[in-house]
Amino acid sequence: MELHVYKKPDKKWDNFVNRNSPLIFHTRIWQRVLSKGFKNGQSLYYTLEDNSGEIVLALPGVLLNFRLFNVFYSLPASYGGFIGDYRYIKKFFSVWYDEIINEEIDYIQITESPFRPLSLNDFSYDVITTVVHIMRIENLTKDKLWKGYKKTVRRMIRKAKKSNVKISKISSREEVPIFYRMYLESMKRNRAPVKYPVDLYYAIYDELVLKNKAQILFAKIDGNYIAGLIYILSNGIIHYFAGGSFTKYLKLCPNDMLFHSAIEHGIENKCRYFDFMASPKDDTNLQRYKAKWGSKSLELSTYTKEINKKRCLIMKIARYVSNTTIGRKFIEHFRKMAR
Repeated sequence: MELHVYKKPDKKWDNFVNRNSPLIFHTRIWQRVLSKGFKNGQSLYYTLEDNSGEIVLALPGVLLNFRLFNVFYSLPASYGGFIGDYRYIKKFFSVWYDEIINEEIDYIQITESPFRPLSLNDFSYDVITTVVHIMRIENLTKDKLWKGYKKTVRRMIRKAKKSNVKISKISSREEVPIFYRMYLESMKRNRAPVKYPVDLYYAIYDELVLKNKAQILFAKIDGNYIAGLIYILSNGIIHYFAGGSFTKYLKLCPNDMLFHSAIEHGIENKCRYFDFMASPKDDTNLQRYKAKWGSKSLELSTYTKEINKKRCLIMKIARYVSNTTIGRKFIEHFRKMAR
């Protein structure tokens, strides 16, 4: 068995993923999204291969360079984790350490997939637990979907319709900044750090929306943009990726209208699941919002390990202050430095 690392995976990678994972996040097209979206990132796709050159186990990821420390994410902004035959996990870790040193990785973060979870508790990793909500939509019709909603959900959607809220798909690249302004306002309103740069949303539009592998929906009233939602399509799964809204229009329930439309699109695309993706474990309001649609919750593990203790201390400090006004300004300044 030999360990290989690819900075630009080829068709061999996609053939392996097609046999072992339904997730678009594990494919080369998502690698291109991340490469364009994170200017300080370098793709690192590790593979454990047998004597014939066949991949038996793989770990896709991105190395993000923050000047003072390097973080290996599997994968940022999505699910990552191992793909393939889990019996080779121990062998993988036994040969991976030298590669970690060669790439000067200071911190490792591996987010598992809820569609094929894997525990790394036996390998001395710390665990961050989040909550993911998944709704089964297989064999649903739009009529069955509507009848299955709680009364409160139907009431919110009716309110949006009566307020003349209309849903439309993005029509040009020039609309991406509009969505990003909504996203920024939502993060500010929720006192949450801005995780993703606008480049990531441009990359999603260029690489996914134009190829019918994702969609950006807008809620409008009288032609004015009031809210937006991005979903991404995997094999049989529709993922809610991001959303945003302008605060003064929230009383019109545009977000409920957007989620209802996105779930309907999942039915149209013959998806089996609508994935609301992860929520912080302490954000019960967000969890309740996702649960009200009829989804089921399960815990999702992100495994972390500090390689360089001193440099990781800097990252801990940054995380500690990230929910403050000063902290958000610091992170934004730091992100600009890393570009």
